Amino acid sequence: LDAHDIIGAAAPVLLPTEMDHFTDMAQLETVFTCKKTAWDSIRTAITMKRHITTSKLSALNAHHLQRKLDRLQRVLANLEESKLALDEQATLSALQGHIAALVPKLEIISYLTSTCLRPRHWRWLSDKVLNECGLTLRFAGLSGEQITAVDTRGKDHIGMGYVSRMEMSDLLYRGVDGHLDKLRRLTSDAAIEGMIEQTMDQ
Repeated sequence: LDAHDIIGAAAPVLLPTEMDHFTDMAQLETVFTCKKTAWDSIRTAITMKRHITTSKLSALNAHHLQRKLDRLQRVLANLEESKLALDEQATLSALQGHIAALVPKLEIISYLTSTCLRPRHWRWLSDKVLNECGLTLRFAGLSGEQITAVDTRGKDHIGMGYVSRMEMSDLLYRGVDGHLDKLRRLTSDAAIEGMIEQTMDQ
């Protein structure tokens, strides 16, 4: 790149007073690239949070979201090692905060959309977690596979439809993210049981 191309591209990110300090154009390009990467990652994290909180459980792909989060965490690790290039601590702190906010949300999605969960696991989840969040689950079908959620906070209990269609924003508002240890243990037990069942069926 020519010098004027780099300075022109850096204008939205670097203040004129910041560019005055650079005599080495390679250093300027490094700083610009570092800051642009940070702000692109912040924008991606904000978009992910908005998508998660406005979507139903059934519309969220845990594996796809986890891959995105993994990429953001790799970018963050690289930026943390390049503190000389990223001289704005506020920018780094903002990215760290957005990524930290995403982690428990993705855990909830991963646990509650796990294919290992059977009706018996959902009953435990209803008794040990969701009841504390103002929800209870009702089961229908031959083996209880039709699971619906009921809001129990008011005098009149209100049906909320199938649990898979619940909004993530509602689960977060009710404080489900405060029970991650229980969700983690439940999903781990369900996965182990699933592997045992597969082994016995062979």
